[in-house]
Amino acid sequence: MDNDQKLVFWLQAVTILGLFALYLMAGTAHAAAWDTEATTIQTTLTGPFMTTVAIIAVIVLGVMALFGKMSWGWAGSIIGGIILIFGGADIVNLIQGAA
Repeated sequence: MDNDQKLVFWLQAVTILGLFALYLMAGTAHAAAWDTEATTIQTTLTGPFMTTVAIIAVIVLGVMALFGKMSWGWAGSIIGGIILIFGGADIVNLIQGAA
């Protein structure tokens, strides 16, 4: 076995052992449902920090428009992203209600 093959072998062994350790850790953590993590992500994306980031983005767009340096396509993408982030839950609820 040359050095490259040995390196690949050890990397594979460490990867398999690491994945096995993660599998065992999920059992000790009682394999918590994904709902909690998903709700945490949703709260983070729609919480006060992201609201502040969105406000700053709109202010930057306003300043860029004031100086004539704004691309309307870029501005539309940012505003559309803000609408989708903060209105995402309402959009999904609307679609689920129609189903």
